[in-house]
Amino acid sequence: MKIYRVISLISLIALLLLVTGCATTESQSDSLPTPLADQARLQTLVEGVQLNDTLNPKLWQGDKLDPAVRERLLAMAELFIKDVGFDGVDVKEITFAGSNVGYLYHDKSDVDVHISVDGSPITDDLKLLFRLFNSESDDWNGDFDFRMRGYEVELFMLDHRSPAGSAGVYSLGKDRWITKPEKPTNRVDSAEVLTDVTRFAAEFEVLRANFNTSPDTFDCHEFKSYRRMLKDYRAKQGFQRSGEYSVGNLGFKALRNGGYLDAAKSEQARCLAMKYNPAGNHESSAKTGNGVNWCRSGFSPTAGVTG
Repeated sequence: MKIYRVISLISLIALLLLVTGCATTESQSDSLPTPLADQARLQTLVEGVQLNDTLNPKLWQGDKLDPAVRERLLAMAELFIKDVGFDGVDVKEITFAGSNVGYLYHDKSDVDVHISVDGSPITDDLKLLFRLFNSESDDWNGDFDFRMRGYEVELFMLDHRSPAGSAGVYSLGKDRWITKPEKPTNRVDSAEVLTDVTRFAAEFEVLRANFNTSPDTFDCHEFKSYRRMLKDYRAKQGFQRSGEYSVGNLGFKALRNGGYLDAAKSEQARCLAMKYNPAGNHESSAKTGNGVNWCRSGFSPTAGVTG
């Protein structure tokens, strides 16, 4: 029994690596997103994540979710559950969360739909499954360009006891608020946000310049460290201090909207491809010993897996 358990866990890890490896490379474009580096455009990014007076009128009728929006989001969630393969998983709740369930929405906000499942007791295997399914959901979200009145829809699986990380959470199944967002009365100093955004933008440009100057000696994981630094900044200067409406969270959103996280991810993939496939065409190196490129072969790493 213990041997089968180890084999199952190893298989899941291998599948996870295949899924994430393919997703990273397949999403990489020949033309990298160019971050907005000049001061005027950075100012525009900061202004784009300021507080709104009402919930998004494109999605809400007062403080009630538009019935047509709710029905479509539920239909998308049901398709996701069926298509990705949640057989036997106890779905506790389907919720709507994120910026569009509060007062910090903007033109590039996502519509985040969370599939909350029973994750008790949490085990290492279950944590791995969450990662595997969410890697699969990244692929799924990329394959299906679902939009809700102009906003991109993103679907994820999480343990129903996990914090939502959102000022507001709305139950799509029960059509009611789980956590109703409160409109902040304080105003964040946009100059302070701009100072942080300018600093992080400059740091990325230095990283990219160093990579382009010395690609052979550059540490590719510097780009990953940069992305982690932005997320830590959001957590420590944002949610842990003043919640969603804080300098850290607004700065992170401005940088994300400006393309800095996507650019760092793309540059890391390009860097790794240059180092480990220097003579090739920089396609995925996720291959087996016989040289088959699973990312290009049409093989589904989750097909036929019974655990």
